[in-house]
Amino acid sequence: LETSIDLNRASFAQGSAAVAAVDWTGVLPAALVGGWDVVLAADVLYVEKLFEPFLRTLLGVVARSEETQVVLAYKERSVKDREFLSTRVLPSFSVVHRMDLTHEGQTCELYVASQPLLLPTP
Repeated sequence: LETSIDLNRASFAQGSAAVAAVDWTGVLPAALVGGWDVVLAADVLYVEKLFEPFLRTLLGVVARSEETQVVLAYKERSVKDREFLSTRVLPSFSVVHRMDLTHEGQTCELYVASQPLLLPTP
């Protein structure tokens, strides 16, 4: 992702982009809390024991930032990941838009969410 950002940096009208790897099972570094325009999460719901840590981390990253847009690319792998998305992730935001994307025969769902309902303090 860092290479992609570097290659496209000239096309940014203003602002900046950053990539951060985050251990969902650990303490969220204070530097990652709030202040983001967009948070991209792709292909993240597939290991059941990481569902809750993912959601806790996502809500921590968007804390104190009602304007942050969360872009979540999702491909169903199991009934449990679909259930977690539907009952825990999406209801955590007051505005959610869904788009279905198909490329070379593969389909995924793209969600754009904003205005988190749960704003934890890190």
